[in-house]
Amino acid sequence: MKKDGIKKILYIISIILFIIGFIPIFQSCKLVIYLLAIILSGYDLIIEGIKNIIHLDFEEDTLMSIAIIAAFIIGEYPESVAIVLLFKLGEFIEEKAVERTNKNINAISSMHVKTANLILNDKIELVEAKILKPDMKILIKPGEIVPADCKIVSGNSAIDTSSLTGESMPLEVETRK
Repeated sequence: MKKDGIKKILYIISIILFIIGFIPIFQSCKLVIYLLAIILSGYDLIIEGIKNIIHLDFEEDTLMSIAIIAAFIIGEYPESVAIVLLFKLGEFIEEKAVERTNKNINAISSMHVKTANLILNDKIELVEAKILKPDMKILIKPGEIVPADCKIVSGNSAIDTSSLTGESMPLEVETRK
């Protein structure tokens, strides 16, 4: 099983322990239940935070570890667990957002046009897009992706510039007057 999968399972177990800690019949062992919940889901956070405290490196993990330990020491066990659970939830959400962003960036970067309709002597010739130079004229047909940065010399349309800008919405363009 992957490391992320284990972390998610430990996180879910910690949530269950957190809820169990509020059940009256478990009041006699709530200290152990909450401590176990903190250790299962926040062990890496606390270890990193303690290392940072030793090196006097105060960053996010350090401050969260201090908050968790301080809440636990003053007897606010549910709050201590809540800090860990909310912080870990934020990390999971951040990881998913980064994964989606990377996936979208990879999709955009792989979406490049290989050919262009080059206008030469009033004829249209299909050429490789990589040979285009600044003074060359190209024709962009409806539905085609713009193969290179260009200037509109005649006409108007909505064009797909996603291969250049990453923007998925068609761009309304027209000849400048």
